[in-house]
Amino acid sequence: MSTTPIKSEFVEVITDSTLLPTTNTEPLTTVTTERTVVDTSSDSSSYTPESLTPQQLVNKYDTLFTTHEMYHEFVKQKLDHWKDQTEFRYFDSVYQNHRRTKHTVKRIREMAQALLEEADQLQTTHNKQLTDLYSIIPNITQPHLRKRLGKPELVYPKPRTQIMRQIPPTTLPILPIPTTSQQPGLSTSRPNPTPRTTNTQRPTIIRCFKCHSPNHIKWYCPRYRCQGCRRLSPGHAFRYCPDREYQPSVSHYGNYEHDYGTNFDGSN
Repeated sequence: MSTTPIKSEFVEVITDSTLLPTTNTEPLTTVTTERTVVDTSSDSSSYTPESLTPQQLVNKYDTLFTTHEMYHEFVKQKLDHWKDQTEFRYFDSVYQNHRRTKHTVKRIREMAQALLEEADQLQTTHNKQLTDLYSIIPNITQPHLRKRLGKPELVYPKPRTQIMRQIPPTTLPILPIPTTSQQPGLSTSRPNPTPRTTNTQRPTIIRCFKCHSPNHIKWYCPRYRCQGCRRLSPGHAFRYCPDREYQPSVSHYGNYEHDYGTNFDGSN
C-alpha cells in the first residue's frame, strides 16, 4: 500500500493593532502556526530506493558509474560507514565481479565480430582461388598429367636400403724380441709370436628377393609386377594394393601368396 507524501510548512502570522477596531490597549503578539500541505502532484510511482527492483538498481549502478574509479569514490564517500560489514562486503564483491565479467564479455564479442569480418574477407579471396582452380583442371593439355591428377591415392615413402660397410680385421702390433745382449737371462729358442686377428662377422646385406640386387627391395624391383594394379615396381605389396578386388588367399602354412612376377613362359 503506497502512502501519500506529506509536507509540513511553518507560516508566520503578523497582526497589527491598527487594523482591528478594538479598544483594547494591549499590543498584539506575533503567532507562528504550523500547517500541513499535501503534495498531490506526486504519485505512488515516485523514485525511492525501495521502489526499484534489484535488476533496476543494478542497471542504475552500471549506467551511473561508467568506470571503476567512479564506483570506488561513491563507496568511499557514501558507504564508508558500512565498509566492514559482512552484507556490504558481500554485495561489493559480487557487484565488482559482475562489472569485470560484463566488461570481458563485451571485449570478447567485439573481438569475435572483428574475426567474423576478417573471415568474410578471407572467404571472398578463397572463393576467387577456387574459381581459378576449377578453371585450371579442365584446361590441362597433357593427357597423361591430366589422367594422373585424376587418380589421387595414398603413397608411402620408399624405405632406405642400408648396406653395412665391411670392417677390415684389426691386427695387433708385433713387439720386437729382445736379444740376449739386451737381456742375458732370456733364451733365444722361443718361437716368434704370431699376429692376432679379431673375429668379425660378415655384414648383413639386404637384397631384393626378385633380382638379388642390394640397391632395392622387391616392391621397387623393375621385374616385380603387382597382381592388383598390374604395375611394375609399384612400391607396395599386393596385400596393400589400393586396386585389388579380393583378399589375398592364405596358404597351408599361414603365409600370404605372393606374385613374384614370373609367368610360365619366362616373361614378366
